[in-house]
Amino acid sequence: MPAGSSNLSDAFAKCLGGLLYVAVQNLKVTFKPFEEEIETEDGEKKKVKPTIKDVSAGLYPQTPGPDGSKTVTFYDLYKQEKRTVLVELSLPQVPENVTTSVLEAAYSYRCVWLVQSIIDYLLTFL
Repeated sequence: MPAGSSNLSDAFAKCLGGLLYVAVQNLKVTFKPFEEEIETEDGEKKKVKPTIKDVSAGLYPQTPGPDGSKTVTFYDLYKQEKRTVLVELSLPQVPENVTTSVLEAAYSYRCVWLVQSIIDYLLTFL
């Protein structure tokens, strides 16, 4: 065995071991259209809510909710592993001077090292 090859093998094993470590279990991400009341140009109050047309998350299972939400279940996520999700929305028409939120994203997972479930709200998109 050439000199230094043992160090290289150890470094590779540590790198590979880090990639195979399960960081979270049963990861679920829920996308929910944000319903908001706005004032129209003629002063009337009106509720507006976008519609989720499609959620692209590969072959991971999706569950629609009664409120127009969609939940994607990613199951286990390994250390430094990433998932990409694309959400296509149909947005309601609002007056030019109105800013409104359109989407909430929430996630839940089971924390492996704390042995407990975590539920947290992640983002509200404007």
